[in-house]
Amino acid sequence: SAGEYVNTFQLASYYANSTTEKLFLFGHIEHHFNGLGTNKIPLLKQLNWHLVGGSNAFYVNKKNNYAEVFVGLENIFKLFRVDFVAGYANGQKSLTGFRIGLGGIIGGSIKVDGSGKSMTVNL
Repeated sequence: SAGEYVNTFQLASYYANSTTEKLFLFGHIEHHFNGLGTNKIPLLKQLNWHLVGGSNAFYVNKKNNYAEVFVGLENIFKLFRVDFVAGYANGQKSLTGFRIGLGGIIGGSIKVDGSGKSMTVNL
């Protein structure tokens, strides 16, 4: 479901980025293109796959901030969504990875970091 993507960070380490500061900012944005672009490519149009893109970010101070951007395809076999995510901690590129989301009855997600050394499955 979209809620899992819109309200979460895809690659940020939860504990490494936790804070006790009273003031911080965060935001999540996602756009579903619903065929814009993919309806021009015959195979993707026939498969009914759609582009999605967005960003997640938080800011505590100059030394503690994080942003990530993602682009992906959704509606793969009416069940899967695959995103490529790039994360930037404190202005430096920190991690890239893929997220494979499962929708429908199954729900949950699988996260794989860019090095292929780590995989998390949440069902």
